Amino acid sequence: MDVTDQIDGGGDRVNRERIQAWRLHLVSGWLVMTLSIAAYAILKPGTTAADLAVLPNPIIAWLDANFNFRTFVMALGVCLVPAFLLVSETSDRRRRLLLTVVLTVLVGLEFMQLWIPTRGFSWPDVGYTFAGVGAAECFTLLVRLISSPSAPAADQGCSV
Repeated sequence: MDVTDQIDGGGDRVNRERIQAWRLHLVSGWLVMTLSIAAYAILKPGTTAADLAVLPNPIIAWLDANFNFRTFVMALGVCLVPAFLLVSETSDRRRRLLLTVVLTVLVGLEFMQLWIPTRGFSWPDVGYTFAGVGAAECFTLLVRLISSPSAPAADQGCSV
């Protein structure tokens, strides 16, 4: 290994650190935005999705028709982007810790509905929240499994 390789290797490490820092900033921004929307959606006095002004009418109608399932969709929407940004094996611990924190926040918000007179707490919502966060982790592992390079056939021993 010559000096050029050492310089390139050091630059590659710096580049990876910059990319990782960028991903963490993106994850943080996404979570602040989506958890704020989730907190509003969970803690607002009404139960209809029509209170979320940015949604088109067909999506509002679908969310209101699939009342409990929308909790799954919300949890998946909050967790999927950060999980995909932290898909690498080196980020497994960080991703799982982050998903655990998000799950705790979302379930805590569900329990806070106990103190809102016009809202009602339900265990199915808690179950859908767990399922949504779990689905984000499963999709992430599936993507990593599918995208992992397989060993070329030449490297595998052939017993002909």
